[in-house]
Amino acid sequence: MNFAIHRLVLCQASLDGWHGCVSRVQVAGIHGRHGRATHQRNIDRTLVVPLVVAVLLTALVGCQSPQSTAREQATQRWNVARAQVKARLAADQFEAGNVAAAAGELAEAERLTPDNPDLIPLRVRLWLAEGKIERAADLLERTQLAEWERGNVGTWERGNVGTWERGDVGTWGRGDVGTWECGDEEEPRASARAVRDRRQAEIEYLLGVVRQQQQRWEDALAAYQRAAEIDDEEITYVVAVAQTWLQLGRPQAGLRWLQTRAARFKWTNAYQAALAECHEQLEDWPAAASAWQRIAGTGDAEAGLRQRLATALYRSGRYADAIPVLASLINVAAGLRTGRLVNAEDLENSSGLPRLMLAECYLAERRPAEAQEHIQWVIQREPENVQALRLLARNLGMAGKHAQALRVTRRALGLAPNDVRTLELAAALAWRTGARESAASTAERLLKLDAQNPVAHHVLDQIANSE
Repeated sequence: MNFAIHRLVLCQASLDGWHGCVSRVQVAGIHGRHGRATHQRNIDRTLVVPLVVAVLLTALVGCQSPQSTAREQATQRWNVARAQVKARLAADQFEAGNVAAAAGELAEAERLTPDNPDLIPLRVRLWLAEGKIERAADLLERTQLAEWERGNVGTWERGNVGTWERGDVGTWGRGDVGTWECGDEEEPRASARAVRDRRQAEIEYLLGVVRQQQQRWEDALAAYQRAAEIDDEEITYVVAVAQTWLQLGRPQAGLRWLQTRAARFKWTNAYQAALAECHEQLEDWPAAASAWQRIAGTGDAEAGLRQRLATALYRSGRYADAIPVLASLINVAAGLRTGRLVNAEDLENSSGLPRLMLAECYLAERRPAEAQEHIQWVIQREPENVQALRLLARNLGMAGKHAQALRVTRRALGLAPNDVRTLELAAALAWRTGARESAASTAERLLKLDAQNPVAHHVLDQIANSE
């Protein structure tokens, strides 16, 4: 800075000298014989003076520019760093369910880096949590269009100040931060492209979420598929595609989709859960049970997953395997009721179904006494539970108490006259007790509901053969 000022002072002194020289030579030129040539040379010199001044002023500005640029870059890096901290705080608050606090932190991050595309996904998630579906959709559509116009790739310009992400943190700029030599460009190019791809995939995924909430399932499916194609390392996108196929009532398509991703994701719990759900909708209960068993086969698995496993085992006829899983769920519910565990209400309210399933498993394994305990538990709380009454009748019948079992069955039929399984039991018990007319009429009712019902045909055959 001082050197440039010194040069300017010298220039000013030289300028004064030039003016003095011009005046003296001009006077001499008027009165001397060489005045014309000398005058011409002085004119040329006076034209050079502004150029010299311009050069010196440029040197002065050039002296100031690097410092100003460095300050701007330092401010920019500071803003980016603060914005990243704020964005992480916003994400943490959002994860904890503190939507308002997350919105405040994100707004500050957006103020510090207003054009930061990495903040868009979190902004969309907040709007979705706040029910602002249309705002989220508009932002996603504009962002998607901008990415498509850039060919989903964007550009990497050497020397430009920008963001350099190692994970989610860090900045990349000129000057103090460093420079990339020509031979080192491929790494930042590839990394920047990967960051953009991940961001674009998340945009597509969130657009799928929006379309799902708008009940536009075909559009949601297309968005999820684009997300999975852009970022083929993210299981969330793969599962979203499969679950959307299920929502569209096409489990076979969902299963085929998952099978194409098996090599990469079959070891993950999310993949196995989606696979199990496809098998459930296809009513392939043995396959569903196998898939659930891979992720919920241990006692410390989440209760909801173990209940899905228990249901699949029960529906596939693996009663002996289902018993310990169902018993553990019921024990958990009992522990919740006594206050030994938290969140008692969820499993407490659903414990009736596991008990009835367990009772049926015990009956299938010829363990009526253990079945009775759980049947009575449900009937005491739900006296008009048709399934519990039917199981009670079965248990009484296994004990040889056919007349008592028939009375319980008729009580259940009064609550659900067209329940096929109860009608089957009533027809069989009526035949066992010698009430042929009742057995025949019940069998005829069954055939009206199911013309090929094997129990109805067997009872009618028995009646015909006994005459």
